[in-house]
This record gives sequence, C-alpha cells and structure tokens, in this order.
Amino acid sequence: MRVALLTGHHPRHFYVADQIGKIVDELLVVTCAMGLNPAVVGDHGDVKDDAISWFNERYITEKAYFNFNGFSSATGTVFPVGPKEINNYEVYKVTKNFNPDVIVVYGTSILKGDILNVTPKIINFHLGMSPYYNGAGTNWWPMYNNEYEFIGTTVHYLDAGVDTGEIIGQCRSKINPGDSPHDIGNKNIIAGCNLVTEILPILKEKLIKPVKQWEVSGRPVYKMKEFTDSKVKELSERVSKGEIKKFVEKNFWGDYKMVDFNAGDPKLMSSKILLP
Repeated sequence: MRVALLTGHHPRHFYVADQIGKIVDELLVVTCAMGLNPAVVGDHGDVKDDAISWFNERYITEKAYFNFNGFSSATGTVFPVGPKEINNYEVYKVTKNFNPDVIVVYGTSILKGDILNVTPKIINFHLGMSPYYNGAGTNWWPMYNNEYEFIGTTVHYLDAGVDTGEIIGQCRSKINPGDSPHDIGNKNIIAGCNLVTEILPILKEKLIKPVKQWEVSGRPVYKMKEFTDSKVKELSERVSKGEIKKFVEKNFWGDYKMVDFNAGDPKLMSSKILLP
C-alpha cells in the first residue's frame, strides 16, 4: 500500500507519520512548517503570555507523550514545504507522481485545487467531532464551551469545504480526573491515529461507503483569530478549579449522533452507545 500523508511538523505529526509508516509499503510525507508556537505566528487573535504559554506546554507534553523528536529513518520519503505552500503546484506534482493508493491529510491548512483530484481516496484526520465542531481548534473549543463530551476525532473524505466531507468513522478517548487539557488532546490523537490505521487497509481495497454529514444548528465554524489570550486564561482558571474532574464525575458522554467505522461499514449510532 502506498500512502501520501500531508501534515505538519510537530511531535503529533511525527507520531502519526511513524504509525502509518508501520503498516504501509511506501509512505510519502509532505510536512508543512507552520511554526513551533502558533501564538507567535500571527494567525490567531489577541494572543499574549497566556496563549504563548499554552502552546509551549502543548509542545512539551506532545514530546513526552510521543517520545519523538523528528521523522525516523523508517518513515519514508519526507518532502518539507513552507507555511503557506501546501497548495503549491510542486506539492501537487510530487504527490501525484508518487501515485498513492490513499492520501491522508492531518493538520495542514485547507487544501485547494488539483490535489483534491489525485485520488478519490483522500481522507482527513480531523481532531474534532463533525459536524458539531468544525474549523480550527475543534478539540479546544469543546473544553472552552464546557462540552468535553464533544472532544474526539472524525475521519472523513476530503472535499472543498471546511471539515464537511462524508464521514468514515469517529472516536473519543477516555478522560480521567487528573487529565490536563493537553493530556486529553494527546490521548485523542492516539485514538484517532488508531482509527486511521484501521481504516487504511480497507480503504486501499475499496471505496468505503461513508455517512453524509447531517445538519446541526447553532454550531459555528471556528476560526483561529477567535482563539484569544483572554479565552485561554479563562479556561486555564476553570481547569485549575477542577472542571475536568467534575465532568468525569458527572459521567455524561452526550446524547448525539456519531459514526461508528464498524469494520468498514460505517453506521450512525448514539454517543451514549459509542463510548470511549
């Protein structure tokens, strides 16, 4: 199986590349350098010390979770590009010439143009529960909104929209009383990566029939500029007062629709049944 992974350059992206590399014959990794601390890049809102510290802590916990300091020699072919170059023609040409069975997208900016037509088997590893949380920071906003039950991962076919493609599968990770927000995020990356590696061998053999995203009301598409220092400070203060522990003790994992991958035959289920 030949897989092209279009991704970022943080420890979580290295981890996903390494895990996929273990199950494929050949792997092409297009890695987009987007800055080690997103708060200082300039794409977010009013960010100061709290937001900068948040992303620094995220990076430190990722390194500890994934014990990975870079792409390994076994990863495959690594093609690095700059922060605004994921839709560059050269990326399209390299990916197309690789002739992948499947393309996996994880953690890049929005893909546009011809690369969407390289193969119909192009999937997005989305950290967030679509269609409830789409856009940027979609596992951060459920925490800010005190909806921890909506933290999870969606794997869907990629289309030209923002996380709007038809869904192949979804999963969530268990939350423990002592978890930090970064623990929760990293555990969902691991769960989502496990789902991706479960999907890939089946997707190589056939086009999996997905579930079309359903309509939900009152759910915005989140933008990076909405992530501000004051919101980070507010969430951090709430967490320090035991908000996560209270959620765990409540033991309520929601009552909403989710998609179970179901060994290659995706189906809708209740979140009350598809527990982490």
